[in-house]
Amino acid sequence: ADADVFFPDFDGINLVFNQQGDAYGPSRGGSERLTKDGQTQFYGVTWLHPDHSESYPQTIAHEMGHAFGLLHSSGPYGQDDPLYSDTTYDSQWDVMSGGRSLVLYPGYGYLGVHTIAYHKDLLGWVPAGRKYVAPRNSTRTITLERLAQPGSEGYLMAHIPIGDSPTDFYTVETRLFAGYDDEIPDEAVVIHKVDTTLEDRLAQVVDIDNNGDPNDAGAMWTPGEIFTDSENGLQVSIDAAYSTGYQVTINTNPATFSTCIDFLSTSHHIFGPGRDNASVQVEAAGNCDWSATSNADWLRVTSGDRIRGPGSVSYAVAANPGPSARTGTLTIGGWTLTVTQAGVNESLFEDDMESGANGWSANSPWARTTASSRSGARAWTDSPRGNYRNDQNSSLFLPAIDLTRHNSATLTFWHRYDFDTGDMGNVWVQANGEWKSVASFSGRAAWQQAEIDLTPFVGRPIEIGFQMLSDASGTADGWTIDDVAVFSTDFVSPVTLENPRSTSFQSGLGVISGWACHAHEIVIELDGIPLKAGYGTTREDTRSRCGDTNNGFSLLYNWNLLDDGEHTVRALLDGEEFANTTVRVTTFGEQFLRGVNGTFPIPDFPSPGETKKLQWEESLQNFVIIP
Repeated sequence: ADADVFFPDFDGINLVFNQQGDAYGPSRGGSERLTKDGQTQFYGVTWLHPDHSESYPQTIAHEMGHAFGLLHSSGPYGQDDPLYSDTTYDSQWDVMSGGRSLVLYPGYGYLGVHTIAYHKDLLGWVPAGRKYVAPRNSTRTITLERLAQPGSEGYLMAHIPIGDSPTDFYTVETRLFAGYDDEIPDEAVVIHKVDTTLEDRLAQVVDIDNNGDPNDAGAMWTPGEIFTDSENGLQVSIDAAYSTGYQVTINTNPATFSTCIDFLSTSHHIFGPGRDNASVQVEAAGNCDWSATSNADWLRVTSGDRIRGPGSVSYAVAANPGPSARTGTLTIGGWTLTVTQAGVNESLFEDDMESGANGWSANSPWARTTASSRSGARAWTDSPRGNYRNDQNSSLFLPAIDLTRHNSATLTFWHRYDFDTGDMGNVWVQANGEWKSVASFSGRAAWQQAEIDLTPFVGRPIEIGFQMLSDASGTADGWTIDDVAVFSTDFVSPVTLENPRSTSFQSGLGVISGWACHAHEIVIELDGIPLKAGYGTTREDTRSRCGDTNNGFSLLYNWNLLDDGEHTVRALLDGEEFANTTVRVTTFGEQFLRGVNGTFPIPDFPSPGETKKLQWEESLQNFVIIP
């Protein structure tokens, strides 16, 4: 190619081979010092092996990352541990690890996700003004914009130093479904611990449950959860979620930590309308005193209400006699566990596995077992005789579910799993003859509940399948599934628009406000123009309804921006309208009136026989009563 290319115009070269051979070796990326066209410089170079042709898009992106100088990232597991022998490629949060889509795109192959914030910052792709570096003994609440396709405001990452070390620190980033990040494990804040003195895997996912899977709930930090590193005196709390980011509070002053609990095994449980019970594990230091309380009379703590150190909280859920879902919370040492219970009209399918196959179908070796269950005596498992076999591809199918007349649906199930490296369990949904992967599990985990949104499949009948895949080497205890349910509800949160009132008069600068128990985003539309409200301010008066107090929303707005006359105000919670009102606006014909003043006595105001003085306030663009 030398005769046709002026190499100094380029930074890198991809070498793609069409035959195998030791001279080419495995796919890899690096750099080469070359003298071309009279100039000597280092070029990024990739060598791409033909065995990787199916995954070329992801492979090229990964190896070009190496050509840029990036090393691998991974989960936090040691490569010397035989349980996690392939940890270099276990993180689906980064194309520089195992971060590829689970969906094979025809004509494109497997697509890689974005690289992580640490790598983007290393390459100079994060502007200095959009990187928050946490000072010592400080507390700061910031907005972290999503790392893929971010907006123009908010930080792209947070950097939290560990002590005085120049080489050890944490990074915090937001990952949402956008662009190439459309196939990340889920939407969440992701935290990496970085040690720049390592030879490889410098950035490792903070996976608090330490179960071998850095792509599950233990690695996803969502609203209500708090990461605490007591040893190094830092805390990250996830306060609220927005359409393009999260609000987080970063605290490096241990004296003001909001909790001494390190982690809850989950932040959300969903139940059917009948009676039920569950528990949640609490990880805490040995000197941490904590208690658990309920905000609802139908939600009762049965054990673990007052404990020191690590432990668990068990609770009971009373039957829901109403037609609609209800939500309660447990407050556990400053953490919030949200409990949602479906109404009697919202259950489409429920099976506790105790009364036969009930329309299930299974490929061998899937079978019902009494060896382990979440409730009762029975569950489904892919390894009824002990460890599963190698080279396995077997599936378990629910009876068909008809979502023709429904606008939303949620699948929940309880499961425990123990997969060898490279093996996994997948959940698939079939609609209109096409199967789509909606969840994947690897590593190992004790009994826990999984929740999957089926709303993309509403309006048609669907099938749901659990698939177990294993390779040719290594086996483990396998996958056990119990208490499967499908509910036709989106679990709408209580929400109220308090201001402005319908038919009210508005002028000057005013506040549009209200509260919502649980929301990712509140949007106010004024004559069809959307404006995002701030969400998460303290409202003590919502505690009895929501179980917590960070539920207020508000938007400061200049009504002078609108014309005189009637205008429509719509309020939307996560895209769904919950209020629609009409107000009458009066202005002075200017967007912001300046340079005027005055105080005026008004007789018979606010009632006959009274006189009040009104004074113009430029900052409010309105009159105020004085004194």
